[in-house]
Amino acid sequence: MRILLVDQFGEPGGAQQVLMEAAAGFAARGWELHAAVPAGPLADRLSPLCASITLLVCGPFTAARKSLADIARFGMQLPRQAAAISRIVERERIDALYVNGPRLAPAAVWGTRGRPVIFHAHSLVTQPLAAGLAGYALRAPAVTLLASSHFVARWLATRVPNAPIRVIYNGVAGFGARPRIRNKPTRIAVLGRIAPEKGQLTFARAARIAVQSNSELRFQICGTPMFAGEDYLEAVRAAAGSAVRFTGWTDDVGGFLKQVDLLVVPSEAVDANPRVIPEAYAAGVPVLALDGGGIPELIEHGVTGLLLTQRTPEALAAAILEAVGDPQRLSAMAERGYARWQSRYTLTRFQSEVCDAAEGAAGARRRELVNKVRASASA
Repeated sequence: MRILLVDQFGEPGGAQQVLMEAAAGFAARGWELHAAVPAGPLADRLSPLCASITLLVCGPFTAARKSLADIARFGMQLPRQAAAISRIVERERIDALYVNGPRLAPAAVWGTRGRPVIFHAHSLVTQPLAAGLAGYALRAPAVTLLASSHFVARWLATRVPNAPIRVIYNGVAGFGARPRIRNKPTRIAVLGRIAPEKGQLTFARAARIAVQSNSELRFQICGTPMFAGEDYLEAVRAAAGSAVRFTGWTDDVGGFLKQVDLLVVPSEAVDANPRVIPEAYAAGVPVLALDGGGIPELIEHGVTGLLLTQRTPEALAAAILEAVGDPQRLSAMAERGYARWQSRYTLTRFQSEVCDAAEGAAGARRRELVNKVRASASA
């Protein structure tokens, strides 16, 4: 089978890591891979797996509410993107497209030449115009819908009514680590892309409050803005003062988590399925997260981690102080989180489910073509 991978970003964020892992699963089944992505590190990382890579122009667009210039730019790029994808589909005799984000969904659907499309939703689209256009395109009959959480699936169902949606949770490979006893937890960290919806500002303010009660605590933020400007990062730095140490992006997630006693996930309520939670499980690190979005699907409060319903810096600071004050409880949750990763969030499970979905979509298309040929022959 020949698969065309389509992504809207060239930078390696969380969703792009999922694309890489899906691609590795496809390749392991012996499928021929091609990719259509913007220029950037993602193309370089996909290159060893792909027979061809076509660079698409997508954006740039503002991260928040789209301007008239964004809308005009999108309108000009869309037909070019669809034409480019159509050429790849015909030239490489593509059997199915795996589309990893909403911006290129219309171009992918309209450029398929009837091939099946597997659309994988990792987040909510909050801009009404973009959500409406993506939803309209995804109503095409040959589209298979995947969602990274039930939270995302519920949103997707409002855009593509009555369509079946399969939830496939992210998987992680593991780091060769086991949960360890934390007799005196002091190292508290946030890991991931720096953006308002990820909540680093709340964490920074909470850190300043918490260190006033326990000066031994060490706070760290690891990540970069990636798809947003530097203004939010500067606001986080100003709020943190000297209470938080900042480090840039790391590709060694396992190495970073080995240094952490408590991982905090202070995301806003739109975060669909932060992969850092199963990564923490796999590394044997306890997790404290704000309750919202798809996070409650990953964390069972008091069992595999802690959920905080109040979204204020004061409440987060109090929760951190309470958590580090009970090392035995943290260690027990880390053990149960590790077991939860083994049973639900392994990379092999994720790749198997995504590959099965792609095979099902392509198989349905082949059966449809065979039936048409038979019907034509008997007419």
